[in-house]
Amino acid sequence: MLDPLSPEEFCQTWVYKKSGICPGEYGYRKACCNLLSEITGYGYNTCNNWLSGTEPPRLACLYLRSIDILWRIGEFLPER
Repeated sequence: MLDPLSPEEFCQTWVYKKSGICPGEYGYRKACCNLLSEITGYGYNTCNNWLSGTEPPRLACLYLRSIDILWRIGEFLPER
């Protein structure tokens, strides 16, 4: 049905679009952790651990895929 989306892949797509910070720039990891924490409801430190190699829950990765799909659809819809 849905393929899981890793936190890293999610951040590569959306951190720049949401905060204007590119991968490799100062503050990127912090922006990524903040975005992941805000979206998933997990704590900042938990999301930071995901970026350090700790395996995130499968459900969180499926949720990130769902959000990714919704936000991509939203890019094509006209603003009201």
